[in-house]
Amino acid sequence: MKVGLVIYGPLDERSGGYLYDAKVVEYLRRQGDTVQVFSLPEVPYLRRRTHGARPGFWRGLAAADLDVLLQDELNHPSLALGNRWLRRRVAYPIVAIVHHLYADEWERGWCRRVVARLERTYLGGVDAAICNSPSTLRRVRRLGVLLPSVVAPPGGDRLGGPLSEEAIRRRAHASGPLQVLFLGNVIPRKQLGLVLRGMAQLPPSTCRLRVVGSLEADPAYARRVRRLAEELGIAGRVEFLGRISDAELRAVLRTSHALALPSRHEGFGIVYLEAMAQGIAVIAKKKTLPATLIRNEHNGLLIQNRASDMAAALCKLHEDRALLERLGRNVRDFFAAQPTWNDTGEVVRDFLAYLCRASKL
Repeated sequence: MKVGLVIYGPLDERSGGYLYDAKVVEYLRRQGDTVQVFSLPEVPYLRRRTHGARPGFWRGLAAADLDVLLQDELNHPSLALGNRWLRRRVAYPIVAIVHHLYADEWERGWCRRVVARLERTYLGGVDAAICNSPSTLRRVRRLGVLLPSVVAPPGGDRLGGPLSEEAIRRRAHASGPLQVLFLGNVIPRKQLGLVLRGMAQLPPSTCRLRVVGSLEADPAYARRVRRLAEELGIAGRVEFLGRISDAELRAVLRTSHALALPSRHEGFGIVYLEAMAQGIAVIAKKKTLPATLIRNEHNGLLIQNRASDMAAALCKLHEDRALLERLGRNVRDFFAAQPTWNDTGEVVRDFLAYLCRASKL
């Protein structure tokens, strides 16, 4: 197959949806397919509608020799109107990769309604959708958009095989503070501030925190949480590592006891799976999609959106190392039953091949 992919920025952005896109592209190329990447510059959300109106970009898509065009749904502001022009000029199907709806990142209000309307317009202008979870597919359908769709959950095996049970046991019972990891871009919906406020309620010997993820995705928020750590008096217990290599991330995961990531919303949350592969207990917020991966006190801890709940969860894991070991073994077993990135790629490729055949009938 000859496949096109539209994304913002470079494909080597190794987090969240970009990681999903990159792993799908890797799989397609391994199967002998050609993939041509069409990249738009990433700009603030409100400017994306206008910068998508680039005649050269759309002429390039119309002239491309493709069997199918993939588009990352997070590019929707730039593509919503142009796709209608494009569909009249090309024979290939246009397929959205939906990681989560951007409207769900907003609290209730006019911003959420405006974004949802724009996403509905975009999704109404494509031919099919690839969703990373049943929950994401349901959200698409709640917009009133019915498309040929497939659910292709992400893998979590990018960083190697699971940690051994013996290594999990030794790590859980090692002396010293609980080694806590926050893994994700430092943006408001990931709620790093909630983790910091929870830590501040505990004695200094209870836990330490490493923050791994881009500090440039929302620089103003990153500055605020740094100041918050200082104001709370815990800056000495928090290490901001920024983006790191896969090898460095693997080392950090293998020396962490718990992943504290109480996101308000996730389309799936690949990092939760990657932590589970290393036998790491997960602390997540109740009533979110990651919470569906977790049975409370079986393979993680689920909390309300309160700093006191975060503090209680961290304290429990620090003081009860037998529980920490049991959670670690259980999350490792849970991970073993999840799809690999090869499984994800196979589902996506089969769906694209079906769409290509159907478009030629």
